[in-house]
Amino acid sequence: MSEQLTVMIRFAVLCLALAGCPASSPSGPQRAHVTGKITFAGQPVPYGTVSFIPPEGSGLPVSGAEIRDGKYDVRNLGGVPVGTHRVEINGWATPPQKMEAADLVAPAAPPLIPEKYNTKSELSLTVESNRPLEQNFDLE
Repeated sequence: MSEQLTVMIRFAVLCLALAGCPASSPSGPQRAHVTGKITFAGQPVPYGTVSFIPPEGSGLPVSGAEIRDGKYDVRNLGGVPVGTHRVEINGWATPPQKMEAADLVAPAAPPLIPEKYNTKSELSLTVESNRPLEQNFDLE
């Protein structure tokens, strides 16, 4: 599967997850509301996604949010589960557009963010409690 198709599928899944899933149950994992700013080469990322991916086998769900004008806010389902997560950041200079045939959301332009911050990301975030957390990412 091509890297662009993989990014498009992840983006579509993230958009569906953000579209209004019900709140998490009290028996689910503890979560924290995570917000922040994301810049690339000193400039706010205009459009994109940020995903927080728990370790394989942890049973924790992937969390994420859209990036708009360099800002993100993960509060859906209560936020990011407590624990350590790999962070994937995708960004574009122009907004995503709908693809007619497959009805998927796809980037309108080539990726702005290099793969070392998404498909090959070594970025991580540790959420230690269910209290709100601000985490900025300054990418070069």
